[in-house]
Amino acid sequence: MKIPFAPPYIDDEIIENVVDSLRSGWITTGPKVAELERKMSEYLHGIPALCVGSASAGMQLMLEWWGIEPGDEVIIPAYTYASTATAVLHCGAKPVMVDVGPDFTMDVHQLSHLITEKTKAIIPVDIGGWPCHYDAIFSIIQLPENLKKFSPNNEHQRKLGRILILSDAAHSFGSWYQNRKIGSISDVTVVSLHAVKNITSAEGGVIFINLPAPFDNRQIYQENKIITQNGHSKNVHEKSLADGWKYDIVSLGKKINMTDLGAAIALAQLNKYDDLLKEERFRVFQRYSEKLKEYDWALLPLWEDEHRKSNGHLFMLRVDGITEQQRDQIIHQLKDQEISTNVHFIPLPLFSYFKTIGYDIQHFPRALALYQQEISLPIYPQLSNEMIDFLVNQLILAVQKVQLND
Repeated sequence: MKIPFAPPYIDDEIIENVVDSLRSGWITTGPKVAELERKMSEYLHGIPALCVGSASAGMQLMLEWWGIEPGDEVIIPAYTYASTATAVLHCGAKPVMVDVGPDFTMDVHQLSHLITEKTKAIIPVDIGGWPCHYDAIFSIIQLPENLKKFSPNNEHQRKLGRILILSDAAHSFGSWYQNRKIGSISDVTVVSLHAVKNITSAEGGVIFINLPAPFDNRQIYQENKIITQNGHSKNVHEKSLADGWKYDIVSLGKKINMTDLGAAIALAQLNKYDDLLKEERFRVFQRYSEKLKEYDWALLPLWEDEHRKSNGHLFMLRVDGITEQQRDQIIHQLKDQEISTNVHFIPLPLFSYFKTIGYDIQHFPRALALYQQEISLPIYPQLSNEMIDFLVNQLILAVQKVQLND
């Protein structure tokens, strides 16, 4: 039985929505991107939503808007995808890495001693759809000693008067924290619509702008919208309208816009997200949990606690008591049965590039320990109960085999 890891959910409605764009003759940024931004904003009760070509580009865009520059520091977890760090590095600033807690998210107990006069932003990362401890993070940055350390370099930073919280929510669209949707918690939140995400536009991302007064979030949206379209005062669709050909270049821009073809996929998925896509992920998540809970070696991810609720983007299983080599053997044995699994993530300090710029995994023992035992199981609506049961049975056999060979 062949089980891929993360195929996109594509049905007739999604196909028809893409075909509609193709037939319209409008495939780059146009009416469907505008509609996706409107509907994403409605999903977050009016918070402005800016569509971009990728979540990576979105994070860098907002760090640049905030004024991150050489000499600045941005605190990030060591356990994350590379984009969290490279967005900072592309601004010329230094990512200051912090270890993670047992739930894979940033260890808030280590934050205060990492905050210096150079700290301009913190990028918490929601892992697998599981939100960070946002209340604790906001409490820490607003401690008197940390407010006193904050040294603003520009008008935006002076207006906020504290460290910016930019949430890397690549995994967590549709998750909840303290009865609030992710996207409405941080100053800025960036979600991913990459092909493997729980809502996809093939490639793409959405920035939710949620800064407190006196910031004008709609104006910030407009400023950055212009930047995403190469600094042009009008987008391509606006130029195509009657007498719309004439435009100005009003800022130094980037080419990081989303296309209508991508937005067409995301729109059709968003329309059925809460009632179908998310519910089906919950079904898969719960079936895995029920099947595996009787095994002492199975350290299961959480769907919900008193503060947080996951969107079920990943099922991040940990196999207690195994080594990294045994974890890899389990993955290989499952692959022999045509079952694809994954690992989320390889901690950044283990990569060659990050080693060359001074990061050492020995400083992040929790990240290393979690990584060595983690296996991400497939989780998507198309997984039948029969497929889940087959996968779990093969997983149990694989774990037993490595334990016997120990």
